[in-house]
Amino acid sequence: MEEMKFIRNLLDIAKLNLPIEIPLEVERHIEYGKSMVQRLEQIIGAKGHGDYFESSKGRYEHCLACAMNLKKKARVLDLGSAPGHIGMGLHLLGMEVHSINLNEHWRKTYPSADWFDKLNVTECNIEHQELTFEDGFFEGVLFTEVLEHIAIGDPLRIMKEIRRILRNDGLLIFSTPNVCNISNIYALTQGLNIFWSPEIFYGGLDRHNREYTPNEVLDLLKASGFNNLQMYGFNCDSNWRTGTSDFVYQVLAEIGDKHPLLRNTIMVLARK
Repeated sequence: MEEMKFIRNLLDIAKLNLPIEIPLEVERHIEYGKSMVQRLEQIIGAKGHGDYFESSKGRYEHCLACAMNLKKKARVLDLGSAPGHIGMGLHLLGMEVHSINLNEHWRKTYPSADWFDKLNVTECNIEHQELTFEDGFFEGVLFTEVLEHIAIGDPLRIMKEIRRILRNDGLLIFSTPNVCNISNIYALTQGLNIFWSPEIFYGGLDRHNREYTPNEVLDLLKASGFNNLQMYGFNCDSNWRTGTSDFVYQVLAEIGDKHPLLRNTIMVLARK
């Protein structure tokens, strides 16, 4: 098959700074992360979790596994919380969760209004406003699948603000789509855009405005003052480009996923 030959040749020449080995401090908690996602699924119910929950399970497992490196009663900010699934998991782990969304529009995406108080849900337009928390207020901050939505504000300013509200040695749990993934490359060869179709891109509140390479993520976090960075790639169903996933899963079945181009999500644990 010519397409598979093309992919193999591409993997041979690709140079991508994205480790594929999961750090030990995450790996040891992955099974617990999976069990927490199953528990969330039961709480939310089949009708409530929908396609987004299903396609995001892989990311939820990794985020919750990362969060297990925080103390049980840690004070944690879930920045870009909606629809609240990860925050719910943190709450079930016994953590004091604070949640921020861009505006009140996102409240309707939560499983129920009961979670607004449990997760301390508030609104802040982080592209235009500073966070209202004092310096060093949180032991952990989750900033997962949010960077790619930033459209106007300077990401560097936002990341510095996140670092400001973390305690010394506080943990940032970060993820964003890896724009350098095989589904994007394959889409372009088929005449498909890696961005969403125009009819749903313009005016959409949850569109991706810019996706990042692993090197760009590293540069951003280092420039923000974070150190002790552990970055790796993993796969989440929601981050394969629409219209190419069937081909991608065929590639993974034949070749496996042991290459950075075959990992669609960038995950980082960083300490202040």
